[in-house]
Amino acid sequence: MTSEKSIERSIDTLQRIYTVIAALAFNEALKRTFLQGGAGGIELDLTRMPELIAFIVTAVPFVHGMNRHLDKTLTTILDDNRRGLFVVLLIDFLVFMAETCILFLLASSVKSEIFFFRLLILLLLVDLVWSFITWPITKSVVWRWAAVNIIAMLVLATIIYAVPFGNPMSRLWILMAVAVVRTAFDYWLAWEFYFPRADQAA
Repeated sequence: MTSEKSIERSIDTLQRIYTVIAALAFNEALKRTFLQGGAGGIELDLTRMPELIAFIVTAVPFVHGMNRHLDKTLTTILDDNRRGLFVVLLIDFLVFMAETCILFLLASSVKSEIFFFRLLILLLLVDLVWSFITWPITKSVVWRWAAVNIIAMLVLATIIYAVPFGNPMSRLWILMAVAVVRTAFDYWLAWEFYFPRADQAA
């Protein structure tokens, strides 16, 4: 087996592991949102929707970004020595496992109201730190990610801790809107990272 093929298989293994956890997280979020307490019946309760929508619009770009990052990792370090490769992949593996575990906790907290959005802030913080640690791979978009995540965290924290709301549901829907806008700006500012042109490297 060639060195290049071994690297591809290593990265593919990482992708499979966190993709499975992410899939379980989606399943958990939908189950907790729509299934009545273990009875098997489907129940639509709009009070649970802000967290579910915020989870979906957050999880999709996170999993997408993880895959694209590993694609760029492959093209960036193919010529590096194995020790350097191991360090980069180890950092990615540890951070991606942490992020997918937080995604699973988010999915399990879709009925937890404000606690859900506190976890969302934690997820964005972990992602922010990781993006700077892996600067050689993410440098083309790191400042865009940083700006989007920092602004989102500040707005979320302000709404949670500093802005009084008479109606708790109003707060949840506004927090959800922040998550939606964060993802919209994430894709808009880093579109060529997520969807590279045919003439661009991975």
